[in-house]
Amino acid sequence: MIRIGSHRYDVDAVVFDKDGTLVHFDQLWASIMSRWLQAVLPDQAPPEVSQRLADALGLTLDGQLIPNGVAHSGTLEEMRETTRRALEPHAPESAHRVVEEAAGILETFSDEEIVPIGNVAATLRDLHEAGVGIAVATSDDRAPAERQIDLLDIEPFVDVLVCGDDPIDAKPSAEVLLAVSKRLGVAPGRMAMVGDSETDMLTGRSGGAAVCIGVTGGGGNPVGADLTIIDVEGIEPDRG
Repeated sequence: MIRIGSHRYDVDAVVFDKDGTLVHFDQLWASIMSRWLQAVLPDQAPPEVSQRLADALGLTLDGQLIPNGVAHSGTLEEMRETTRRALEPHAPESAHRVVEEAAGILETFSDEEIVPIGNVAATLRDLHEAGVGIAVATSDDRAPAERQIDLLDIEPFVDVLVCGDDPIDAKPSAEVLLAVSKRLGVAPGRMAMVGDSETDMLTGRSGGAAVCIGVTGGGGNPVGADLTIIDVEGIEPDRG
């Protein structure tokens, strides 16, 4: 059981998105995207090329992310492929090479860029100690996701981690909650989905979650949420 204000939900597990839900999105991804644009755009690229790439990724030209765009909600491979397609009309001979050479930038960050939204560690600890299963479902690749979970000091409380490069369809596919279900032994209908984006809410809906909870404190736009909270501290175990 969990409680959010006056609302109580009879669930056995909570599935958290990572970026924008546990980690401040812009603190991390605005920096990464700024470095990405600098690396992949040709020197003195025409304005129309820069604009085409920014539009395709869902960015402003200074690297700020637009909620629910590819850079906000897509996998790293989707970001790379989107970039290749946007650059090919201008540089058909080099677009693939440029993206491949820059690919590691999307997985590179400093410890200081991992800033929790609220007291993430205490919240997940309390839920875990109350017997609530904890999963993190992210579009990020596994290697950077595992490092960030370690930096957040929540690794002992995370029972399942589902990532964008796992051999299943990524969010918003129902396969995400099904993968969590198999690992935890909890039916999707006994889970709560928590995230900052429309993609997260669609993941919960498609997978059959009992409730979809939106997080707004990191600048998210969780269209379709059953209810919203500022940060995950709003979720507490309900011990009856």
